Amino acid sequence: RILVARSEYFKTMFESQSWLEGRTNEVDLSKDPLADRRTILAMFRYLMSNTFSAAGDFTWALSVRQFADRYGMADFVERIDSELIGLVSRDNLLVFLGHVHGKGGQLESFCLEVLKEKTHSVIDRHKSKLDQLLQEKPELAKTVILHLMQRDNKESRKRSRSRRRSRESRRR
Repeated sequence: RILVARSEYFKTMFESQSWLEGRTNEVDLSKDPLADRRTILAMFRYLMSNTFSAAGDFTWALSVRQFADRYGMADFVERIDSELIGLVSRDNLLVFLGHVHGKGGQLESFCLEVLKEKTHSVIDRHKSKLDQLLQEKPELAKTVILHLMQRDNKESRKRSRSRRRSRESRRR
C-alpha cells in the first residue's frame, strides 16, 4: 500500500494484471544490485517520514538516487538531490555529474553551474581521470569540453574588449 501510494511506478506495477507484481502482490528486487538492505531501509524510511540522510557517504547516496530514479520515485530523487548538493566539491564534481548527467533534476543543474564557474580547476583536479571519462561517459566529456570552450570564449572576449579600451584611451 505504501509503495502504491507514493510511487506511480509501483502503482502501475501492482494495479496491472499484465505485471507479475500485479498478479502476486509481491515485488522481488533480489536481482537488482542497487536494492541492498541499506537502500531498501532508506527507501522505506523516506516513504514513511520523508527523510533521507546520506550520512556523508555520497557514493551510497548516489546509488540510492539511481535506485529511486529507476523506480520512478521523483520526490525521493529530489530529496536525495537536496542532500547531495551540500556534498559537491571540485574534487568530486565529475563523479556526481557522471551519475546524474542527462537525468535532469536539481543536483544536475547545481553541478553544471559549479562546472560553469570552475571549469579549469575541475579539469586540473581530474586530469588523471579524463581518459576514463572520455571512454565511459562521452556525453559528459562533451559537456565539460563545451563549458571549457564557453568559458575560454568569454575570457577571450573580455581581454579583447580590455585591449580595445586601452588602445582607445592611448589615442586620446
